[in-house]
Amino acid sequence: METLTPVAPVATPPSKGMAVAALVCGIVGAFFGLIPLTAFFAMPLGLVAFILGLIAARKIKRAGHKAGMARAGWLLGAVAVVLAIIGFAIMNSAVNKLQSDLDNIGTEQVGNP
Repeated sequence: METLTPVAPVATPPSKGMAVAALVCGIVGAFFGLIPLTAFFAMPLGLVAFILGLIAARKIKRAGHKAGMARAGWLLGAVAVVLAIIGFAIMNSAVNKLQSDLDNIGTEQVGNP
């Protein structure tokens, strides 16, 4: 008769959930960062991804595991923040141009035929 040997459970890296959350927030934030009007969503998502990714990477490395997913999360978070800043600049420029054009509507003179 065979004797069954108990098998120890496989240890999962700590903070894997945090790394997944960072990656998801980073992907969604980077996507929203590509569209200037959605920069208001990209900025907070990017910041959350950046912070969660850094915390998860630190915890995972301390446990001796590879922190690739966490690293990708904080990198995508940083990309989302940069894209959001660019989006804010584009929106600011567009609003200023619109305001300038609206101010000039009343001051332009129409030539007599």
